[in-house]
Amino acid sequence: MEKYDPRNVLDNPERNAMQAQIAAKLEEERQRRNLSNRDFVALIKSFASEKEFSYRTYYLTMRQEQNLTLGTVALFARALEISVAELLLPPAVLEPSMKRLDVQQIKNNIARALNAFRSRKDMLKKEVADQIGISVVTYYKIEQGQQNLTLAIIGMIAKGLGVPTAALLLGRVPKR
Repeated sequence: MEKYDPRNVLDNPERNAMQAQIAAKLEEERQRRNLSNRDFVALIKSFASEKEFSYRTYYLTMRQEQNLTLGTVALFARALEISVAELLLPPAVLEPSMKRLDVQQIKNNIARALNAFRSRKDMLKKEVADQIGISVVTYYKIEQGQQNLTLAIIGMIAKGLGVPTAALLLGRVPKR
């Protein structure tokens, strides 16, 4: 499996599905609120605390060209008063418990899934990192729940573990 390459971020089906879901939900909310793009960005910016949020980030998100972090997804969710999971996943796969997930819980769930997968397969951290296609340093941070994950990395993990994104966000891995 290839190592993570930011140039290939758009060639990631799991990431693309999450990105498409986010873009669709943002557009649905913008239209429901009858806001122009600029006014919608102003709404989102009003929820940004220390970090900047630019019109460019919104534009690239809508074009599905932005490799969003969970932090940015959480900003969108706060501004729209919905859950992070509601932005990441289509309604058909959302479980009621997912609507309560926050960013740290998602990070912890992914860490738990990685740890369970590694233990079940009796693999070293380096071996799992190689299978997923990420660096060992990034893997260590993810397994500790300390990495600010991007949609691309979440997609790579889901694909590498062979689980749907929804299962990964809940920390579930197959028992095989």
